[in-house]
Amino acid sequence: SKEEKKCRIIDVGPGDHSARHFGVAVDLGTTTIALHLVDLAQVAIIATITDYNSQISCGLDVISRINYARRLGGKEELRKRAIETINGLLQKVMQNHSVRSNEIVSAVISGNTTMAHLLLGIDPENIRLEPYTPALLDAATFRAADIGIALNPEANVYLSPAVGSYVGGDITAGILCTDLAVGSQDVNLFLDIGTNGELVVGNDEFLMGCACSAGPAFEGGGIEFGMRAAKGAIERVTVDAQTGKASYETIGKVKPKGICGSGMISLIAELYTKGIIDPAGKISADKAPDFTAISGRKVSFRVVPETESEQGFALTVSEADINNIIRAKAAIYSACSMMLSHCDMDFSDLSRIYIAGGFGRFLDVEKAVMIGLLPDVSRDKFVYIGNSSLMGSFRTLVSLPQRALQRELARKMTYIDLSADPAYMEHYTAALFLPHTDARRFPTVSLL
Repeated sequence: SKEEKKCRIIDVGPGDHSARHFGVAVDLGTTTIALHLVDLAQVAIIATITDYNSQISCGLDVISRINYARRLGGKEELRKRAIETINGLLQKVMQNHSVRSNEIVSAVISGNTTMAHLLLGIDPENIRLEPYTPALLDAATFRAADIGIALNPEANVYLSPAVGSYVGGDITAGILCTDLAVGSQDVNLFLDIGTNGELVVGNDEFLMGCACSAGPAFEGGGIEFGMRAAKGAIERVTVDAQTGKASYETIGKVKPKGICGSGMISLIAELYTKGIIDPAGKISADKAPDFTAISGRKVSFRVVPETESEQGFALTVSEADINNIIRAKAAIYSACSMMLSHCDMDFSDLSRIYIAGGFGRFLDVEKAVMIGLLPDVSRDKFVYIGNSSLMGSFRTLVSLPQRALQRELARKMTYIDLSADPAYMEHYTAALFLPHTDARRFPTVSLL
């Protein structure tokens, strides 16, 4: 049966206010939350703002958040933290652009399945317990007042539909920005690299999605001097093959404050190809004696001397930092490999590989291949599409046909649970080296 069409009055006021109505598109990420303020009359993005999700203090990944929700008052605290972060971003952007809250009449929020549960105050426990059945996949449209978001109280808040426990609304929003949404016969791979690594493979005949736990390393988490991709973050590193000295570039061309995920990938690729670290990520101190230090069992490599950093102390990376990146890249690569094996395909069968996620904006594809994060295929197959969850949210905010297409794609997608497949651990273990235990998979990667 057709859904009943309803009209609802959101606000009434004197005079003509047709030019003053706005909407917000929100990417509710595990580590960061991003928001577009949209002029609905002009169908134009007028501001973009991001901040860390304050839930981070309750856990770095979705599993730790689910565990935190089991505590007395934990679920409510997580809900409030998500709402407070969104409302904080709203307050800043409204102030900067002279927009009043009652003028914001529509919102779309896209996040992974756990984030959607926590935003709505729904118990996420069954997401992590077999048979891994979420309480909610396709939510109704809510009123802003019901959720607690500081918009017009009657504003419609639409949550992007999820597909499974670990393929959520951020992915169904993201694939709207790819050829996976336009009925192409070419087989494409969509890869969203963040705290959780989610991927979708398919064409006009089929869609398959899965997820893996990459952890926060690609967004600067779990790295001693890590930070997200913001002004002052080291985004690119080169290492002198003779001396071992590192040269770097920062976002904004300012003094370095830390190193972001793309910077870590660049650094590790350089250290590996210059022979300063081995395939297991162990630092060979004798290869660059002037830039390595050993303190007890901790071995580290100095990227920035204390005289050059913003804070006045040296910025280093340790073997533990390197290992966090290796584990994260192994999770992503092995998930892609497993997904394609389910389709009886290989990376060579792909027409395009779409890379989404905030850190990918500064990602050097060549370096990502060197460490085994991305497959060693023709580089022109890689397409970076930025924060596709946020852009997909914008599309569904301003277009009802895009919203209908998103729901259709969500219903069409087959969800694969990698944790239920024992072969995944074999793929993962094989990928825990630079670039991989099977060198034939990376024919263009060699030590310089």
